[in-house]
Amino acid sequence: PLAEILAVSTLEFAGRRWTVQFTPTAAYLAMHQPWGARGVITGGFLFSGLLGMILMVMAARTAMIERVVVDRTAELSEANANLEKEIGERQHTAAALTQSEARHRAIVETAVDGIITIDEKGIVRSINPAAERVFGYPSKEIVGRNVNTLQPDPFHRHHDEYIQNYLQTGIAKVIGIGREVVGLRKNGTTFPMDLAVSEVRLGEKRLFTGIIRDITDRKQAEIQIKERSKRMALGADVGKAMTEHNDLQSMLCRCAEALVNHLDAAFARIWTLNTEEQILELQASAGQYTHVD
Repeated sequence: PLAEILAVSTLEFAGRRWTVQFTPTAAYLAMHQPWGARGVITGGFLFSGLLGMILMVMAARTAMIERVVVDRTAELSEANANLEKEIGERQHTAAALTQSEARHRAIVETAVDGIITIDEKGIVRSINPAAERVFGYPSKEIVGRNVNTLQPDPFHRHHDEYIQNYLQTGIAKVIGIGREVVGLRKNGTTFPMDLAVSEVRLGEKRLFTGIIRDITDRKQAEIQIKERSKRMALGADVGKAMTEHNDLQSMLCRCAEALVNHLDAAFARIWTLNTEEQILELQASAGQYTHVD
């Protein structure tokens, strides 16, 4: 009988099993002919199929969205890992730079030699304690001023020209070449010093670092050694003249020549005392005036 006609449709969606059934009631069947009931049942099947297709499409779209979410999550996780790695590398680099700067600062601050850094205009950018002691200027008084403050004339007047000539021509006259120059202290006294200049490029900017050593003691020692050598050579020539010549005048002439040769004298004369007349008598002469009168 039509009352027992049962329409059933089954489908799976979102992990569950769904069943749609259509059962006509007695009242419904009494109002409609059998063919009408079959039409209703057929419409039920069609509606069930359509609903199933809609649910399948929705399931496919949900699966696609889930895949996109998974892919994007993986990409974000990878990007986050790369970002964390980059941050770690930057922190490591920053720590290494900090340590390097600290070591550099410690070396400069404790260096025995004076170290001064200037820019392309000759302005002092830094000075270490050793240079402060050499020139007598504290850092706060010399940083920001022209480095020619530390040089006497004529170097004071021409220092900026030296820098500009180098920047324009690239021909180095001091940079990379150690040389002996004269420095000017805060109290106005001058002193000899060794100067070595090097160039440092920071992008488009240039810095020049000068390493300075006060050589006053060395120069004084050199002068003393030179004077001692002259006196020794003079003594040797005088001794030789006294042993090689028998007559007094010849011996004294050799001694006068030795005085000129070893003491850088323009001329030398030797007199002897005449005890009877109590006068000095010229016995020998050498240098510019060699005649005896």
